[in-house]
Amino acid sequence: MTSKHTPQSTAAVKQNNKVAVYRALLRNGGHTVTNLARELSLSFPTVNQIIRELIGCGVAAAGEKQQSSGGRKAAEVHAIPEARIALGADLTADGVTVVAVDLAGQPLAVRQHALTYSSGDGYTRSLGEMI
Repeated sequence: MTSKHTPQSTAAVKQNNKVAVYRALLRNGGHTVTNLARELSLSFPTVNQIIRELIGCGVAAAGEKQQSSGGRKAAEVHAIPEARIALGADLTADGVTVVAVDLAGQPLAVRQHALTYSSGDGYTRSLGEMI
């Protein structure tokens, strides 16, 4: 039986790896690069590069240095879920619900507004002010 697996582009593989690393940081708290590489079956250089990018973007930070086992002390890396916020809006015929979530998907704020739908500029303006 042959597989219908479509190979991913290099950019897609890199993006998937970055998402996997960040999700592991969100899920398990602090990690060393070595532990992340082992857990995700990725190479140390790949994980190290991703961690540098995440820290550079401000969505992760290096934490405390761990005890040395004879070599260089490894630093734990932590996700910073509140570094970015996503907004979502649910529009119905008679109202709007707006939610703000952090990178871990945790709701930060939920606002409900009564607003009857219309095709005019007033509706669009009111919607923009709510968001």
